Amino acid sequence: MKKNKINKNYHKLIRDRLFNFENMFIYKQIAKRIIDSIEILSLPFNNILEIGINDNEILSFLKKKHVNSSIIRSDISNSKFENHTSDKYKIMDLDNWDFKKETFDMIYSNFFIHLSNDFEKLLKNIFSSLKPNGFFIATMPGPLNLYQLKNSMIKTDIDLYGGAYQRFNHNISVEEIFNKLKKENFSIPVIDVDKIFVEYSSFQNLLKDIRVMKLGNIYKNKKNNFEKKKYFKKVEKNYSDDYFINSSFPLEIEILIVSGWKSKNKVD
Repeated sequence: MKKNKINKNYHKLIRDRLFNFENMFIYKQIAKRIIDSIEILSLPFNNILEIGINDNEILSFLKKKHVNSSIIRSDISNSKFENHTSDKYKIMDLDNWDFKKETFDMIYSNFFIHLSNDFEKLLKNIFSSLKPNGFFIATMPGPLNLYQLKNSMIKTDIDLYGGAYQRFNHNISVEEIFNKLKKENFSIPVIDVDKIFVEYSSFQNLLKDIRVMKLGNIYKNKKNNFEKKKYFKKVEKNYSDDYFINSSFPLEIEILIVSGWKSKNKVD
């Protein structure tokens, strides 16, 4: 079966839209998982690459912990950094990697690297650009991420259209990620599964947080017309019928914390 490709123009467009880090509540919570993982590492990281800019928390932590380090922030959009001059930035498409071999001591990413047309090739490129003894860490959505919302939207699609549309991007399984890390020679590959539980008194606030995260379908075969208020009223009812509890709409964010090392004796 032919793999559905990401619409790069649309991906850039949605990330070009107004972006306010102050509203990125969920991304900030996820960023803490990366910070907790790298806080215990005593190695000096002099050259660091960030892939996909979804928070400022990790950057701030690294600047304090590794005062003299050089940090490059990269994204498919430049809207995150067009008005900033104090940091190094680079516009980069995950599928057009142009960083040199053995450049970085650490590469990290917060909820972004799954948005690639060739995840295995991306891991190969990340491994190549790490220096010996370099560290890679990333967070990714787990298979059960946002399952309450996804199930409610599937139910709504079936009610209104007689079938379900693909509303969200594909999530890669833990087994597949682990196998690809091993194949690309990452040492000590680790995948931890974590969950964040959020309760919303308002369904509109729940939708607002998800929209800010820009997790919707960005593939080329996505449904082109936008749904009207009637659709989301139906989603809210289905969500309420199936999951509403303690006067709130519960939402489960499943996170995969993926990490691995490039051994000193590994050669590309």
